[in-house]
Amino acid sequence: MKENNKEEINLFIKDDWYVIAKDLIELSYFLAGIVMVISIGLTLMQIISAKNKMQNQENRLRKEKSLEILNAFSSKIIPNISIYESEIENEKFPEVKNLYNDLFVVDMNKVSKEHLAITLTKQKKGLVNILNELEYISLIINVDLADEEIVYEPISTVYCNFIRDEYLSLAISRTNDVPYANIVKLYTKWSNRMSINSINKTQAELEKAKQKILQNG
Repeated sequence: MKENNKEEINLFIKDDWYVIAKDLIELSYFLAGIVMVISIGLTLMQIISAKNKMQNQENRLRKEKSLEILNAFSSKIIPNISIYESEIENEKFPEVKNLYNDLFVVDMNKVSKEHLAITLTKQKKGLVNILNELEYISLIINVDLADEEIVYEPISTVYCNFIRDEYLSLAISRTNDVPYANIVKLYTKWSNRMSINSINKTQAELEKAKQKILQNG
């Protein structure tokens, strides 16, 4: 009888330890889960922080590059354009409107010897250097290394007017395997934007005039 009681006590003790061990294991899994969640959270925070730092650095570099472009325009490109235009202002160049198309690709069968001579004259007066500088700047803007919104307002009008004025020389250069692809891409984008802005401005003025008439009527 005593042996049976002793065996029951032993079994009871073993069951106790089983329950305790089970609870400890469950607690360990629970704590491990919390630690894992905290670890994942901290890792995500570090990734987000690193990403924000990289983004801020990238934005700073883009702004710096934008300021470099503005400085290049004010200190070099615009003065060079002024010198170039003063060099050619006495030349009587023929109209080229009938040769114009949005792709900046000219039909060489429609280009006269006079057109070619004038293009050569312009190249000798410094046009090529200016176009090369504009191609480089256009590339920087097109690949988003600079903040386009910073540079658009100060230089877009000068940029688009010059490219429009030099359409024929640019188109002939493209025909002769000097594509100036970035100039054409940026010019197309900016000239379209300028046209839309002009339309929006006109519409706003018309709406304002309309409202004024309605109020007075």
